[in-house]
Amino acid sequence: MRGDRFDEGWVGMLWRAPLWLVGLAVAVAWTVATLGLDFLSGEQMHPLKVAIKFSVGLLFGGLVAFVGRSLKARNRSKPAAWPTPMNVQHAILTKHLPDGASSDLWVPELTRIARQDWSMKWCGPVLMGLFAAMSVLLIFDDPAHPWYGAVLAAFFVGLAVLSPFWSVRRRARIAAEQ
Repeated sequence: MRGDRFDEGWVGMLWRAPLWLVGLAVAVAWTVATLGLDFLSGEQMHPLKVAIKFSVGLLFGGLVAFVGRSLKARNRSKPAAWPTPMNVQHAILTKHLPDGASSDLWVPELTRIARQDWSMKWCGPVLMGLFAAMSVLLIFDDPAHPWYGAVLAAFFVGLAVLSPFWSVRRRARIAAEQ
């Protein structure tokens, strides 16, 4: 069983959790988030609306469970030291390549990810800043219920501030492996 390699932190917890439970958690989070945003924008809550939102959440949770199942199956079909997405993520988190990893396979993969993270160091804050600006416009769009735009603006400003730190930290982990 390959799951024993993914024992650290929240990634390990998600790897060991039953996929139906992950899908249900996503469905509940989706429902709470969408109903919460509707509440903040001043919309009425009706049982039919709640049922529809939860149904969409279940569909979304089912999609998440299906993708998780596909990732696990694809990861199991390759050799243990192969640079699959799960193995690469685990290697970046632990700063160690799997036993028997070939540098011919892993160095190009890690270099590609480091290049992507370099562009995200500046691209992430710009995109999140634009989303925050659009959220501020939502505050002025409906002055009777400004909380929807305020919550979104605070969320996107937080992502804009934190995304360069995440990119630098991830690049340092990748550099430690190469």
